[in-house]
Amino acid sequence: MAQYPVHNEYLWKDSSFSKEEKQPAILGIQIEGPQGRIFSTFFQAGGDGDHATILLCHGFPGNDRMLDAAQAFQRAGFHVMTFHYSGSWGSDGSYRMVNCIAVTNRVLDYLLQHAEELGIDSDRLYLYGHSLGGFVALHVFSQRKELKKGVIVSPANPAALLQEGQKDRQAAKEILEEMEDGCRWLSGVQAKDLVDEIKRNYDKLEFTHLAEDLADRPLFLAGALEDVVTPPAQHIQPVLSALDRIPHPQFRYETFQTDHHYLTSRISIISKAAEFYEK
Repeated sequence: MAQYPVHNEYLWKDSSFSKEEKQPAILGIQIEGPQGRIFSTFFQAGGDGDHATILLCHGFPGNDRMLDAAQAFQRAGFHVMTFHYSGSWGSDGSYRMVNCIAVTNRVLDYLLQHAEELGIDSDRLYLYGHSLGGFVALHVFSQRKELKKGVIVSPANPAALLQEGQKDRQAAKEILEEMEDGCRWLSGVQAKDLVDEIKRNYDKLEFTHLAEDLADRPLFLAGALEDVVTPPAQHIQPVLSALDRIPHPQFRYETFQTDHHYLTSRISIISKAAEFYEK
């Protein structure tokens, strides 16, 4: 089937389709994952043909699921798949950071397996991750060449959290309290479980070692200068330094004068992501 072109002018205005054209839709999908059902939502763009498709990874615990971004991308002509990691928001199983990576790989597999049925253009398959979802997306993007471009927004580096907690007792207390609050929304996990997981899997979870696998990949990394959750100096700079040591002609980094959730730059980051995907 022919490619459906993206129309970024519809990111922020209503789109319309004739009665003969395929209409936009929102589809609830349950994917069988490593621990059971993965609750997912497919934002199907309108228009005939195969569509560029974005796999969207939310953060911890997922109160900001970036559904405004999903619907903006959908209006512009992207399909978007959102989903919940095991142990979060009803998805079966227990929540762990390593599990989040496995679940994301499973959802990607589902998109590839059902590409014809869903009208997915496999040559325009993209990734978007924010906060802990940025951490997950970096790992998955480094592993999966099927993903053609990645947008990583204020990624959380678990290793940086552990380092900060080890240096500063007050910081450790605040990090643990934030984890405890987040775990109230999740299943099968407590804050101490996440801390133990970071300690046990430090080398696996820390993402500067991914630099070589990211070196030839089209990657847009964004940081928020007023971010107190994942400050760029602690969470982004280490991977920037690692990437700087490796030739990386397709890498882009941009900062925004905003907070962790980009509440005063939401339109800007979504617009720049859409432009990056289809330029």
